[in-house]
Amino acid sequence: TENDPTITLLNVTNQIEATKTATTTDVNGNGQIDAGDKINYEITIENTGNTSLKNFTVTDTLTRSSGVTITQFSGTSSFTLKETRNLFYYSNYMDDNNSGTYWYDSGYSIDVDPITTYGYPLDVPYYWSSASGIGWGSVDYNFPNQGKGQTRSPKLGNSDGHSGASSKMDNNDNIANYLYQNIVLEAGAEYTISVYARAYSGSYDDAVQAHQFRFAYRPPGGSDTFSSFNTMPTYVDDWTFQRYSYTFTANTAGAYRVGIAPPYAGNQGGYFWGAQLEKGSTASRYIYTYSGLDTMKSDALPISVTATSTTYNPWTSPDPNYTSIAQMTINNNGGNKQVYDN
Repeated sequence: TENDPTITLLNVTNQIEATKTATTTDVNGNGQIDAGDKINYEITIENTGNTSLKNFTVTDTLTRSSGVTITQFSGTSSFTLKETRNLFYYSNYMDDNNSGTYWYDSGYSIDVDPITTYGYPLDVPYYWSSASGIGWGSVDYNFPNQGKGQTRSPKLGNSDGHSGASSKMDNNDNIANYLYQNIVLEAGAEYTISVYARAYSGSYDDAVQAHQFRFAYRPPGGSDTFSSFNTMPTYVDDWTFQRYSYTFTANTAGAYRVGIAPPYAGNQGGYFWGAQLEKGSTASRYIYTYSGLDTMKSDALPISVTATSTTYNPWTSPDPNYTSIAQMTINNNGGNKQVYDN
């Protein structure tokens, strides 16, 4: 009958997918990849099955030009999870005091009011930990989770100035002015700067240079380089933020100026939240920083979201009377599958 216990074998798939990519750096600067240049290999491992995986081994080999194949490594004991770091201190407390918060406008003239107005991007991914240099109690109103989470949405009101407010800045009517931090970058590496931004009001959200902002950087001993102009999102309210990013390559090693060139917008400027500078070609989850630089590790191998599996509820009563063998019994109760593990 419909409620008779039956023994059903469950489909289990143990499977991983490994992808290896190579990134080259022209160390000698001759425009070719040859002897003395650098090749970085990155191996990505994805759990494509429907079970949690343990005790697997990955072996990587490399064939030299001589035809000899060598083993780069075997096993996973030396594996480290990929890390992402926000290289900006005080990433949401942007100021122009040229001391204390690592932000500078020396040589320029920027008007900045740090975390001056409540409003933040709703339901966007963030990462917070105590390594950021600020206590959980100072950010928990709009960061509902420690570690990874989504900013609170819908907004509940005005509270928590550190995570729930943005910084207002303008360029004093000079599009060449920008706010920056001095950061040591690696030669040949790509870096991405990003920030959430909004217009002061609906009068300044159009594609007019005086209402737009740019990203900027200056290499050691070099001159300023700017991104293209970014138009603010259509203004609705003080929570109308959009994320923008710009990727550049550090051709030489050393201390770079990296920052944001805000709009003038009739001396009203714009509002900025969650600045981030990270190594790589894309903007990843915002990592909140204050007086410390925080690092976010990649997730461990999760169960694949594309794998199919059936969820069962425990069958507690009545218990099947099959105690002589180890088994799992399944009951189909009107389409709701229940399981009992003997």
